[in-house]
Amino acid sequence: MARNVFLYSWVATPLVFFFAFTYSEAPNQIFWGYTFALFSLAISLSITNQLVTSGIGELLALMAGYFLAFYVVSFWEEFPGTTLDYGKFELIYIVVAINSFVIGRNLQQERVIGLQAGLAVILILITVVQLILDSEQIRYGYGLQMMLCLPAAMVLRQYLIVVIGLIVMLASLHKTSLVAAVLSIIVIAFFSKKSMARPHSAFFNASILTLSIIVGLTVGGFFLQEILPTVARFFPEGSITIMDINVESEGADPAREYVTLKTLMLLPEYFVRGMGFMNFYIWSGPEVGEYEVNRFGQVIVGVNIHNSYMTWLLEGGLLVSFTVIVLLYRTLKKAFALYSNNSSSSIGVLALAWCVAVLTSAAFHQMHSSIQLWGTIGITFGYYVQFFHERQLSVNSMNGRVGLAPEGLLTKA
Repeated sequence: MARNVFLYSWVATPLVFFFAFTYSEAPNQIFWGYTFALFSLAISLSITNQLVTSGIGELLALMAGYFLAFYVVSFWEEFPGTTLDYGKFELIYIVVAINSFVIGRNLQQERVIGLQAGLAVILILITVVQLILDSEQIRYGYGLQMMLCLPAAMVLRQYLIVVIGLIVMLASLHKTSLVAAVLSIIVIAFFSKKSMARPHSAFFNASILTLSIIVGLTVGGFFLQEILPTVARFFPEGSITIMDINVESEGADPAREYVTLKTLMLLPEYFVRGMGFMNFYIWSGPEVGEYEVNRFGQVIVGVNIHNSYMTWLLEGGLLVSFTVIVLLYRTLKKAFALYSNNSSSSIGVLALAWCVAVLTSAAFHQMHSSIQLWGTIGITFGYYVQFFHERQLSVNSMNGRVGLAPEGLLTKA
């Protein structure tokens, strides 16, 4: 029962994050409180041997190296004190990664994949409700999480969820997340070795896919007025006509153009040493003046870098960039190992799809400050330990030695 509470609470983390940062006046407090409560549950279950955490050392070492690298750069940052002022809030993602590691370390892949597909249904319903009742949102739903849930549904060949999910994302004004979701689904479609769904005939699967597309088009027709503005975001400036409906294209984003121009201008100067975490935000303040007012009515002065790669290169310099390369390399290597192993190929291909999604989004969003990136890293490390490192301990346990195997591993070995 306690393991199930931990599992379902972990699955609910994106929902808590979404509602906290969309509607709450204390988003950070809610997110931090929930994340540490989940972490405390994991610790208590590990103490009572209901969960195991062995094998987490490499993940902790790599994450410590990442945050330590930013700390070292802060000694010569452009605006002293900025890294510590803003960076302390990033430490919560260590806990996010640990919670996800514990899930991968202990829980069967079938359960986790199935629950992620179920979460896609919940996110679809939330998005639809927002589209109907809440017209004040800039973006609808939670695209950064949906792009991870839809490939899970694809692993299970739940085509109806996939198709409707993509249609709803198309109606929710998400662009990057939609592209990332499509790419991740393509990874599943072309590289999945086997489906975790019940085997059916090719005709049955084709029929289900056709029916799903028909239902998806029907849903798309219902939300056509919401879909067209999203479609227009992919076109250049000016007015375009889609299905006899005139739509004004979004055009270029002045903030993104400014960030692209200025970061490229600063990169040659700071690429080696780094200017310090969040220092571009402070640097840009005097130039842009009052940039925008957030949903709390607070004036934002300055522009942040909505590009994780540029954050690592410009604000982190060579030191941070090196730690990121090592961290991502070790994550991808473990994902490929899981994919190459027959018993873990389903979670392996899903981990690869998640990596494609988050790394695509990182070019346009602050994925270095997201539960999606650190959750993907944590769960990939966790499943690698479950299927490889701990397998030998399971064999030793069978031979009469002491060892604790994660859920379902002894039956698969």
